[in-house]
Amino acid sequence: MLSYEVGQLKPHPAIYRAALELAGKCERAIFIDDIKVNTDAAQVFGIRGIHFQSAEQLKRDLLTLGCRL
Repeated sequence: MLSYEVGQLKPHPAIYRAALELAGKCERAIFIDDIKVNTDAAQVFGIRGIHFQSAEQLKRDLLTLGCRL
């Protein structure tokens, strides 16, 4: 999904609603972004947000969430 298709930019709530609609009921959704306000907004919708700061940090966070890499 691309933001222009929704007509809004992150962190507008419509982006996260559209992503969840597209994915269906997805209890394990993870949103990764380098802008913290965007990951915080995703969490409002029950999407796990990871604020990307480095590849190592991302790997640790994904492993913590139970992802297999």
